[in-house]
Amino acid sequence: MTVQDVVLHPLRTIKMLFNTLLRNGQWYLYSAVGSELGWLEIRPSAVLIMGFIGTTVLSVVPAEQETEKRFSKERRISLEVFGLSVLCIMGTLLLSSTYKTSEIVGGVQGRYFIPVLPLLGIALRGKWLKIEKNIDEKLICSMGILNLLVLIDVFRIIAVR
Repeated sequence: MTVQDVVLHPLRTIKMLFNTLLRNGQWYLYSAVGSELGWLEIRPSAVLIMGFIGTTVLSVVPAEQETEKRFSKERRISLEVFGLSVLCIMGTLLLSSTYKTSEIVGGVQGRYFIPVLPLLGIALRGKWLKIEKNIDEKLICSMGILNLLVLIDVFRIIAVR
């Protein structure tokens, strides 16, 4: 694709971006948390991937006793920057890795979104969902266990090759 294609056919471009997220969104999420580890095609189990996603989501949920400042402006800015970053990532790949006849943006990978995921967490953190007590220590322990299980999984896969 070229910039001229994007400018002359904006609806087609928007449809491509939408199709890309719709068709591959789950894979982007899974690969962002490590579903495919390198060129060796090492794939940890779905249970481990769900564990990483769950702990990541829980890490942005505040405990009830935590004092929360009213930071709606920061949440809005975080969400805007996240959305703009996603558009920039996909726009770059649209112009550099996508054929004119393609229905989706080529070359997008979940790992490209990792640096901006904390912004999404800040945007989603709010009063609508709280945990009764602080679980930070349990989350840290859970992440350590999940990482250990991934290492065991990687060594198991490599050992049988």
